[in-house]
Amino acid sequence: MGAGAIDRGEEARCRGDGHDYYEHWLAALEGLLASKGLAAKADVDAMAEAWERAAHATPHGKPILLENDPSPTG
Repeated sequence: MGAGAIDRGEEARCRGDGHDYYEHWLAALEGLLASKGLAAKADVDAMAEAWERAAHATPHGKPILLENDPSPTG
């Protein structure tokens, strides 16, 4: 991924509603983390899933905290 993903996101934003602009930036960041050896894709995916579970387990109006993940894996 990398800068090309960001360029595609910018093009998408200019062409339409830009609904996938964030996904292009996220893909670029994840690619950078992997290419620099800072975080493997599996680790990034696991963390994203943990935040998703935490978000679903958090009552409306309360801050989403990773500690709210009902099934921590670590």
